[in-house]
Amino acid sequence: MIGRRIWRFFTTFVTAEEHYLPPDNFQEDPEPVIAHRSSPTNFGLYLLSVIAARDFGWIGLMDTIDKLEATLTTLTALPRLHGHFYNWYDTSDLHMLEPRYVSTVDSGNLAGHLLVLAQACRETLRRPLALSTALVGLTDTHRLLMDALDKISDDRRTLTFTLKELRQNGIFLGELLGSDPADPDGWSLLWRQLTLSVDTLQDMARAYASERGDAGDSEVLHGYVAAR
Repeated sequence: MIGRRIWRFFTTFVTAEEHYLPPDNFQEDPEPVIAHRSSPTNFGLYLLSVIAARDFGWIGLMDTIDKLEATLTTLTALPRLHGHFYNWYDTSDLHMLEPRYVSTVDSGNLAGHLLVLAQACRETLRRPLALSTALVGLTDTHRLLMDALDKISDDRRTLTFTLKELRQNGIFLGELLGSDPADPDGWSLLWRQLTLSVDTLQDMARAYASERGDAGDSEVLHGYVAAR
């Protein structure tokens, strides 16, 4: 679960605005601040995190490919010195930060990460992700969602859905994730049921967060979106 929470850092902050590069850090206190800079070590760690997220069943194959391609496209366009990346780039506009230098440590880290990434891609061609692993990955995300619901201590009055209804639908989703279909028809039915259940829970979570006035910073919505 710690790993799943760490993955949320990347899903939150590796965006088009950051040119699909991982910001060096996010400061929470005394006020939220994103460090709009990144290094070769950060590049490599993010690429391997994408592979790990797929191996754990947190993201699917197409999402994995899209994320890798977006970041690698940016890396291809970055200015380099004799093939080596400089140590710091601004993720907002991709300019090199001063003083400009090449770090042998960071270059070595990235080289090792890229070797592992290449091997992981080759293995992916030969070994598709098992459907059961995908269910385990969804179950990890479901646990984050239920944890977020359990931490809501004030059941402020809402007009559309109650906290109890949200939890009940979350429990039903968990029961579906505990299924073990025996044949392709069973898997097909399960995925349809999961899609319907998650879509319903999404509508409920959005309405509930909106009426509570915390739609912009809702752990429940973050947990749901990750599951979607």
